[in-house]
Formats: sequence, structure tokens, C-alpha cells
Amino acid sequence: MKVNIAAAQLSYYVTACIETWAASENLPSEAVYTAEFVHKVDSLFNSLNGYSFSLPKGKPLKGVLKRDSPHIEYWSKILLELRDRKLIDKRNNKDVSNQFHFIKG
Repeated sequence: MKVNIAAAQLSYYVTACIETWAASENLPSEAVYTAEFVHKVDSLFNSLNGYSFSLPKGKPLKGVLKRDSPHIEYWSKILLELRDRKLIDKRNNKDVSNQFHFIKG
């Protein structure tokens, strides 16, 4: 199975399952934040691995980068979100964000 197919299936089903289980109270309501994160990673993956010359319905970021594609606007938005993320070591509750180097755009 190709990586992009596996990633698409995994992210779609993981997001759907988390949202369903959280709605039915089988998971804490805070689990929807994990579903949102998985969806964002899926969108980022799509934006970097576009293969269609026409914008696919429901997944415009799967299209190739063109003058009128939504990629630049999306990347500007997601870079702001990623910049504000913090990495917390759960063992000691310490912020370890500065120990890693991330893209700053």
C-alpha cells in the first residue's frame, strides 16, 4: 500500500473514531483536540504531497501548487499555529520546546 493511501485512511478513520467515541462519552471530551490535531497533520501532509491538477472535492490541498490554489494561505496559517505549539515533557511537566528545532517559515 502506498504511504499516502495509508496515511489518508489512517487519519480519516482515527479522526472519525475519536470524534465518535468522545461524543458517546467512551473517551473524555478533550479527546476531540487529538482528532483536530490528526486532521491538521492530514491537511499538512496533503498540502505537501499534492498530485492532482484539478482541486479534488473536499480536499483542495491535494491539488498541485498553482497560482490560485489555497496552499500559500494554508501554509501561512498553519505556520502560525505550529509556532505557538509547546512540547511538554510529561515526566516532569517541563517545557522542552527549545530543545528541538522546527521550521519557522
